[in-house]
Amino acid sequence: MSRERAPVPGVRRPRRAPRTAVVAAHEFRAIVRSGAFLVAALAGVALIALMSFAPAILAFFDRKGVRDVAVVDPGGATYEALAAAVATAGPEELGFRVRREPGPATPERVRQLLRDGHVDAVLAVRPGEGPAGEAAFVLTTATADDALAPLLQQALTPVVGAWRSAQLGLSPDQWRALTAEPALRVEVLDGGPRADGNPVVRFFTSYGLLFLLYVQVAGYGAVLMNGIVMEKANRVIEVLLAAVSPSTLIFGKLAGVGLAGLVQVLGWALAGLAVAAWPGAQRWGGGADGGTGGLLVVPPEAWIALLAAFPLAFLIYGALYAVVGAMSGRTEDAGQLQMPVTLLLTVAFFAGVSGLGSPDGAVVRWAAWIPPAAPMALLVRLVQGRAAWWEVAGATAWTVAVAVLLLLLAGRVYARTALRMQRTGWLELLGLARRRAVSVDR
Repeated sequence: MSRERAPVPGVRRPRRAPRTAVVAAHEFRAIVRSGAFLVAALAGVALIALMSFAPAILAFFDRKGVRDVAVVDPGGATYEALAAAVATAGPEELGFRVRREPGPATPERVRQLLRDGHVDAVLAVRPGEGPAGEAAFVLTTATADDALAPLLQQALTPVVGAWRSAQLGLSPDQWRALTAEPALRVEVLDGGPRADGNPVVRFFTSYGLLFLLYVQVAGYGAVLMNGIVMEKANRVIEVLLAAVSPSTLIFGKLAGVGLAGLVQVLGWALAGLAVAAWPGAQRWGGGADGGTGGLLVVPPEAWIALLAAFPLAFLIYGALYAVVGAMSGRTEDAGQLQMPVTLLLTVAFFAGVSGLGSPDGAVVRWAAWIPPAAPMALLVRLVQGRAAWWEVAGATAWTVAVAVLLLLLAGRVYARTALRMQRTGWLELLGLARRRAVSVDR
């Protein structure tokens, strides 16, 4: 029988890592070394890249390329104005390029140009046939093209405006002053942050981050639960509890699994920031019109909000999933016992969804102060730019306090159910929680 060696005077023993950290490190390494972790991380990065470039891809296919438009203009003023607009903005931006064709703007001439196959459309300018005596324009296309007419109409508006201003005796500067857009400044009454950019893009970006949080919490909660069930089924739990206490084991598992999930979210955030650093990308959309044809860019503060919301949510739901795993005797039992937790998580998700269209609505504002729903509600309000600092600080502190109490309760319940090989119901669990557990703490 071996005896513990007496300490040598003057020689310090090496300090061992805390057992909770050892358990957490083991769980973390087991997850990040698995192929599923790498596949999920790469799939998330690919999804973020696809979502970011989706507006540009859709705009590319919707644009149908750059059209060649022949302008039959006897006077030449319309062609010169269109050519100047194309030279300034570029044919890729406008969606068409122009060239002048000599000859009269007769129907026979137009049909001949289209039959030759060198142009996609013909714009015939007919001076003096407009409603106010200005030129009239007739667009003829070889095939149906609903997008070309609005593009040309927008480009022709300054031409007609210059003619009408001359008829009214106005200078070009006076006409521009009359048709200029009004100056509108937006101020927030409560002094909180103002969300800039396209509201439609903000809506879908907020929904995407909220969905990522929901999937990540549910997925890693299931990983934690199934790991505990497998340890019980293989009797590994008995060996583990012979070396560490139940509270050490559950806290270590929560920390390790949660850290693995956080690392995955961090990888997605870095991918999103890489898209934001793409040349020409703008916040909340790359186009000047609020995202059309540009990149769907998530700002850094939105990723920071997601990185803060995941640990907060996993503290609550991870503890609940760990309790479900301890209550289960088989994998089939876990599938049934987790229904209340999954339902609670789904309700919290839809509480956040309710704030996508109305971030100041009563549901999402109250949900931000209810701990199970607070991480998702706060995420939506932060990304939408409607959460004040005192709301974030107060709701976070309250949620952390409730999460700590829930973790302590989960550790106590885990100690009473971890060694039970049969299924434990929710009503039976309440009775076990009142009893004094057999101490296996070390």
